Amino acid sequence: MPAWEVIMAIVVGIPSLTLFALLPMSLVYSHHKRKMEQLKLQRDSLLSQHIASEFEAVREEIKALRDTSMQYDLSFDTALHQVERRLQQMEQQQRLLH
Repeated sequence: MPAWEVIMAIVVGIPSLTLFALLPMSLVYSHHKRKMEQLKLQRDSLLSQHIASEFEAVREEIKALRDTSMQYDLSFDTALHQVERRLQQMEQQQRLLH
């Protein structure tokens, strides 16, 4: 085999072998990277859903607390009006007696 054929085989063969060796590795890396991105998106989506459900639970608790505080406020207001009416009645009775 002439020297120029050996040199051509080396010049053409080594890059070709390197290309054929790198191609599968780059495909594996690309697949791995894509899979990792999918897993990250899934995790973020699940986390977002979890956070959204937690926010909804907190909103419901706040709503329940608002309702409870409103009931206590109305109850207190009613009791205060009753006390005021009783006090007025007692004051009127005192005036009538004097």
